[in-house]
Amino acid sequence: MTKRVGLLVSGIVAVFCNFLASAAFGEITEDQAATIRAYIDGLVEEGEPGIAVGVVTGGEVTFEHYVGLANLDIPSPIGPKSRFNVASNAKQYTALMVLELAEEGKVDLSKDFRTFLPGAMPEVDETITVAQLITHTSGVREISELWGLTGVTWYERPFDSGDAMDMLNGQNALNFRPGTKFLYSNSNYILLAELVEAVTETRFHRYAKAFFEARKMPSTYWRRRYGEVVPNMARPYMQWSGWLENPTIANTYGDGFLYTTLRDQMAWEKQIWGHNTTLPSGLIAKSQLPVEDQHTSTYGYGIEIGNFNGLPSVWHVGSTGGANAYTLRLTDQQTSIVVMGNTGQVSVVGVGQRVAETLFADDFVEGASNFPARPETIGKPINPQDYLGLYQLNSGTIMRIVLRDGELFREIEGADPVRLLPEEGNIYLYETIDDLRIAFFVGDDGRPTFGIYAPYQGTQTATLLDPTPENERDKKRLEGTFVNAETGTEIVLRHVEGNEFKWIKNGRERDAKLIGKNYLTSNSYRIRVQRRGSRSATGLLVDNDRIRNVVFDRVD
Repeated sequence: MTKRVGLLVSGIVAVFCNFLASAAFGEITEDQAATIRAYIDGLVEEGEPGIAVGVVTGGEVTFEHYVGLANLDIPSPIGPKSRFNVASNAKQYTALMVLELAEEGKVDLSKDFRTFLPGAMPEVDETITVAQLITHTSGVREISELWGLTGVTWYERPFDSGDAMDMLNGQNALNFRPGTKFLYSNSNYILLAELVEAVTETRFHRYAKAFFEARKMPSTYWRRRYGEVVPNMARPYMQWSGWLENPTIANTYGDGFLYTTLRDQMAWEKQIWGHNTTLPSGLIAKSQLPVEDQHTSTYGYGIEIGNFNGLPSVWHVGSTGGANAYTLRLTDQQTSIVVMGNTGQVSVVGVGQRVAETLFADDFVEGASNFPARPETIGKPINPQDYLGLYQLNSGTIMRIVLRDGELFREIEGADPVRLLPEEGNIYLYETIDDLRIAFFVGDDGRPTFGIYAPYQGTQTATLLDPTPENERDKKRLEGTFVNAETGTEIVLRHVEGNEFKWIKNGRERDAKLIGKNYLTSNSYRIRVQRRGSRSATGLLVDNDRIRNVVFDRVD
């Protein structure tokens, strides 16, 4: 944990552990409310889907506003009874259920989750703790991308948690060793919901319904199955040459697809600040803090932890097509801002942050950041020639460092080149992007590398890739037919000419480009060819955002 994040977390601990619900917090002024209403109303045209916005301060609802239509075919306005799919904002409640069970002694967060969910993921030997599922440090692969690997997507057929478990139970490897990295994956929370069901011996949707009723949230629930009617549902829409309704046929538990109203959400936010709580205040306070002894301190019990313009805060965003939700809790101000929408045309995050700016701009800390803006240690000036080449960032982005007329540039395919300006020692500034720095150094393996620093994002590091081979015969040796045993997916790789390749996945042909020795890219997919020396390919390792190191063995 960095010193800065540690201080922020300490501030959050102090607020949530004390629960100063009795402190006097001012009401939103009429001018502030009018400004917010005018801003929200200006985002949605007549006859369009819209959003619901609420503010809770000091345990009291201080603002509530609705705009737009819940349904476009039989126009009906969004209002207090409208139920939204809050997508990943559901995770906070799944984590809270698990935490409550842990406090009751029924679950141990430090134990392998299969202690409580026997038979899950039997082919994976590594220990995966319950806490690692909660904090996305388990290495379990993202279910939607595993489905995508097989050639189908979550909105093309009615997937449910049973389908997800079938896929996850077929996995024999992980993205990374549990507890070593953070990588967001909905699969973690599907597994947690299954764990809750196993421990309570109650179907999850029933257990969750009783849980929400006990929390005074009677309009909040997970559907039992696809096709179940959701009364007063705010149907989700996106613009694709006109409004199109997003299908709501996926129905997994725990990770998303939770239906709720703004008033139910505000009822919970009041309890967050200690008003008429239905759970022990210590339990609620703990749910807003980092999970103890975990790799990450910025993701807790289904929430993100950090600051907003220098104000200690927790938040989460959910997005499933046109269904979007955002909750921002400002801990020192004891204020929650909740935004839910059924339109892909309005940023719920932007709305929530604009509301926060309207209310608390005077409290903002200028230059505040949750991330280091530069490395702690400044190195000696570099020889640019030593750092030229092709690199892969830990985010998966491919970047090339080149010299143009004696000056360093970074190049990314599809983006304009950016000149890098020397700032100090081994640190360079991006010419076109404020507060974005790149620091060059030699890695532990003795190879050149660099880190990218910005106050608004986590530090990214780069790995130097070997250059593409010149020999056409060597490129031809990358060809072959490869199968992933976990999903049954087949990839056929064919060389065209130069660095151009074709790859066929599930009968669909795509273009691929060789960008480094044994390394191809195709849109968001990254393919690493496994072979010994210059011999023919023996296998592939495939990455795509939230799935990593998926093994394809050669079968031809």
